[in-house]
Amino acid sequence: MDQTGRTPKPVFVNVWLVVICAIVWAVVRYSQGRLEIAPELLVALVLFAIASASLRTYVAVSDPSKVFTFTHWLLVFDILVISVGVAATGGVHSEAWILYFALLCTEAAVMPPKWVVPAILSCAAGYSIACWGDWGIAWIDILFRISMVVTVTLFINMVRVMHLERQEEIAELREKLHLVEERERIASDFHDGLGHSLVKSVLGLEVAKAICESEPTEAKRLVEEQTSELRSAMAEMRDVIHQLHHDSNVSWQNRIRLLARQTQERIRAEITVDLPDIRLHPQLEETAVRIAQEALTNIMKHSASATRVAIAAKADGGRFALTITDDGPGFDTANQGNGLTNMSRRATDSGGRLEIASAPGQGTAIELTAPMEREWTKSAS
Repeated sequence: MDQTGRTPKPVFVNVWLVVICAIVWAVVRYSQGRLEIAPELLVALVLFAIASASLRTYVAVSDPSKVFTFTHWLLVFDILVISVGVAATGGVHSEAWILYFALLCTEAAVMPPKWVVPAILSCAAGYSIACWGDWGIAWIDILFRISMVVTVTLFINMVRVMHLERQEEIAELREKLHLVEERERIASDFHDGLGHSLVKSVLGLEVAKAICESEPTEAKRLVEEQTSELRSAMAEMRDVIHQLHHDSNVSWQNRIRLLARQTQERIRAEITVDLPDIRLHPQLEETAVRIAQEALTNIMKHSASATRVAIAAKADGGRFALTITDDGPGFDTANQGNGLTNMSRRATDSGGRLEIASAPGQGTAIELTAPMEREWTKSAS
């Protein structure tokens, strides 16, 4: 089981390959008369092997979060079955010892590090007992095989741990990159939106002050106009603060609905939201919210004349899709600013892609598609 609570499918493919190869080897050797074992015991060992692989697969499919809770007991069971098979087919002379190798190599690629040493010791104990009568004449062969299994198992698990550490480092760097990008976006929003509004209001109020005695009616109109502008600036400030400090207990669907309501208050467009009641990986949820947020911000800035905006999402065939469309003025997709670039980068980091369809006078459609199942890193900011 990996760190996300899912067991990689290739591992179970490998388990079944090992079981099938072992059964074919045993049946062929027995049919050639080169495997001295009671047929009843051979059938029992084959059934035990199939049962173990089937149970691993069933648990993985029904509840992946409990895989290793069961499979560490199955590991002990497998070691017992292999040990009985080795003992029954010649002890140190049996070729079945390679099954210890296959079992531990497969498990070392997925098991938590704390289980590696107990698993190795269990295999070593099982093989030692299976070859108990041969220690006096073949102790060097037994120790060599055990040492090979131990060395390769530890190496595979070490590579796995290093891989996970690199993934965490990459995730931390990605989080820092997203943080820098988010700061730049907020700074740009302040400069283009709030900063522009404040400068406009200050200039308007200065004009009103200068003409308040000579043209009181016009001065009053300017004060009212700039008061409305300042209220809009305050609302924009509240939106930015809310986006930075969202409640982690609020679902991604409700966060998008809140963004839609706030946008609708600004541009007075009809905004429809159709989101499925499903949970996604936290990183994908955050990506969906951030892309919806950026798309709605662009609509307020560049498509305020839009009359209809639609936000819809669906999950089908293991893939998630989020679409934001508007009937605004559209734009030339060859000219993409930082906002669209950041949206595309977020989609890529989620293992998906962002498609933008727009043209002057034809509105805009933005679609995020991403896999719902993948090797996720830490949640992106």
